[in-house]
Amino acid sequence: MRYTGIARVLLVPALVGAVLAAPLGLELFGRMTGGAEDPRSGSATAARWSEEWYDAHDVVVLYRHPSVKVRDPRYRKAVHDSLRRLPAEHVSGLATYWTTGSASMVSGDGHATYALVTLRDGDEQEHYAAVADRLRDVENLYAGVGGPVPLLAERNAQAAADLARAAAVAAPVLLALLVLVSGSLVAAAVPVLAGLAAVAGTIGLLRLFTEVAEVSITTLYAAAVLAFGLAAGYSVFVVRAVDALDDEAPGERVTGAFGGEASRERALGGAGGVVALSGTALAVALLGLLLFPEASLSVLGPVAAAVALLATGVALVVPAALLGVPGPGVAGLRVVPGLRWRPRPFLPHLVATVVVLAALTVPYVQVELGGAGRRALPAGAESRRVAEIVGRGFPGNPLEAVDVHILVERSFAGTARRPGPLGQGHTPISAVTRVTASDVRSFADRLERLPHVTGVTVAGLSQEHGAVRLSVHHALDPMSAAAGELVASIRSVDPGPKVREVVAGGAAAARTDLLDAST
Repeated sequence: MRYTGIARVLLVPALVGAVLAAPLGLELFGRMTGGAEDPRSGSATAARWSEEWYDAHDVVVLYRHPSVKVRDPRYRKAVHDSLRRLPAEHVSGLATYWTTGSASMVSGDGHATYALVTLRDGDEQEHYAAVADRLRDVENLYAGVGGPVPLLAERNAQAAADLARAAAVAAPVLLALLVLVSGSLVAAAVPVLAGLAAVAGTIGLLRLFTEVAEVSITTLYAAAVLAFGLAAGYSVFVVRAVDALDDEAPGERVTGAFGGEASRERALGGAGGVVALSGTALAVALLGLLLFPEASLSVLGPVAAAVALLATGVALVVPAALLGVPGPGVAGLRVVPGLRWRPRPFLPHLVATVVVLAALTVPYVQVELGGAGRRALPAGAESRRVAEIVGRGFPGNPLEAVDVHILVERSFAGTARRPGPLGQGHTPISAVTRVTASDVRSFADRLERLPHVTGVTVAGLSQEHGAVRLSVHHALDPMSAAAGELVASIRSVDPGPKVREVVAGGAAAARTDLLDAST
């Protein structure tokens, strides 16, 4: 069987499989994670300890009334009645101003407060989806939902919209450029179709990767761009090789789309061999991303390699299958008569390309790298709005505090001697001494004297792990350089003789660790 015949045979089951697998691929947009942090960094360790040791909150529900204040009994009743209706199979913990007595959970004007909701272990996005509408169902109060899990849900939804928008922009632009270069609508459409097919295949491929690794939104964006660019670029190379037959031997067009059938097969085979070699070499090179510590980059390595092979396969199959159909082929639908693929002056095109690329990089000259977080969402997104309201209106910016975990040195508690099995006295191994806030009081006092720190509060105790959790409050933007300097200052403070380890986390620390890992 010839090349075009093989391509057509492969194309049909691929299309059928794509249609059947489409619902599975769409599940990707509910399974992506942040994934940009280095799992060995201090901020990642702090986040893991917060989740495992203290049941850190997953959802923040902001309540507000224009005239009634939080201390009004009706306010408490409305909030608690709403929270009591949450199903226990999805929610494991709740904290409000009235259950904690924390003044930081009341806004400066006294009209707003928030609740912290902890979801059950398992699929957090599934648990959140089951209670999202109920969280907003509060009598006579405005309720907005934010926090880590809703933020990720909104980012996943935004990623799907961004991907569709990017395809809607890139496909027509590429089609117009290729028409200007080739003069043929067929020659322009084939690479565009190949690129879109590769993106669709990439979504399904990433969904499979979520079964064995965490796939971040950054990975999706990078993989989609790589798939579209490679598949479209390689397809242009294949189409150009076939179209060259018309220039070299226009009289040989005896069957089908282009030149003699044997010439067409040779052209496709030669171009296909180059594409296969290039795609394989690129896939091997992309595996080098495994050497980076960030979760998103270490996952991107095998993902990018698989996407490169997928795009290569699409470029080998789609153009050959479509252009092998009898008819005018590449020459069909020539919208600009006389305009064809042909060599053009090298230097002017090189200069023009460099100038355009340089102009496109100008907006990124002053870019500051860091975590995306709520800034990745539009200004009107609910999760971003909740975070900004809490940051501006509540004392100490409680949701953006630096999360500090202190592991305390402990000794065995003394116990009385007891007789052993043979009447011999022995002292059994006893429980270790309990940790208390007083164990880290001097360290907390030193932290409170640091620049920009507005207060230090005890956020939790873990007797099992001998740890005290502190929240270091500040009024800084967690994505700013000043917040990064504050994190460095916290990490440099002497914790004292009875402390085993200090680990700092939170948004500001995560940004600092990300920048350190990238340099």
